[in-house]
Amino acid sequence: METKEAKQVMELIISYEQRGIEKGIQQGVKQGIEQGLKQGIKQGMKQGIEQGRQKGIEEGKIDIAKKMLAKGYDVDTVHELTGLPAEKIEQLKK
Repeated sequence: METKEAKQVMELIISYEQRGIEKGIQQGVKQGIEQGLKQGIKQGMKQGIEQGRQKGIEEGKIDIAKKMLAKGYDVDTVHELTGLPAEKIEQLKK
């Protein structure tokens, strides 16, 4: 092979190699983004479920505290049995 032809072949090889590297990087980025989104959605759902559960527990305690207050229980007893802060129970009395 002549030097000029050899140079052209090498340039083509390098060109294809660079294209392959660029394509590999693009695919890697795309897969990384997809995986990150899936993981983010999963984590978000998990946190949402936990927050909802905590809110439900809190609402249940408040409902019980209201019923206890309506039956004449004092703030200290309601606090002891529900775990709600005394200030919150005082607000429920109003």
